[in-house]
Amino acid sequence: PGGGGPDPHLPVVPRAGWGARVGPTGYIPRTPPRSTIQMDGEYFETADPIARMQTLQSWSMDTRGWVDIPYHYILDRAGAIYEGRPLTAQADTGTNYDPAGHIALTLMGDYNVQAPRPAQIDAIVALASWLAATYHISPDLIKGHRDYAYTDCPGQYLYFDYVANGKIGQAVMARLEG
Repeated sequence: PGGGGPDPHLPVVPRAGWGARVGPTGYIPRTPPRSTIQMDGEYFETADPIARMQTLQSWSMDTRGWVDIPYHYILDRAGAIYEGRPLTAQADTGTNYDPAGHIALTLMGDYNVQAPRPAQIDAIVALASWLAATYHISPDLIKGHRDYAYTDCPGQYLYFDYVANGKIGQAVMARLEG
């Protein structure tokens, strides 16, 4: 466990598959005791997810000055999973919490104005289940960004409909017990 790569059974688009830039060294190492669900905060429906990944990475590196895209995994509206920053590296945040130990799972979209699609929820449950099994993360520690910082992320339709009420954690638990 803890090898750093995604589950070979999950259809994860690797960094090379979305054209990630080779970032400078400087990742902060970390061990993941929890998964944190976020949104990227941009309304996203049918645009090209590869272009969105590249734009997000460019903004992160060129505007924010971060070493890379801030998230570990990003899910598009169809439920495709994109590999972000290595799992062995700490996430970045523009909010007031310490991201040490958090695996940042981010859905493309603005979930204050749009609802997540079933394919995204299925994919986030599959990914969170693999992470929970691999890194011994309790489903109770799958939380939303707003549980750790003063923010509305991951948005009302994702947070209240799936995270705060425990639906994602329960689905992960069912997969782990199944």
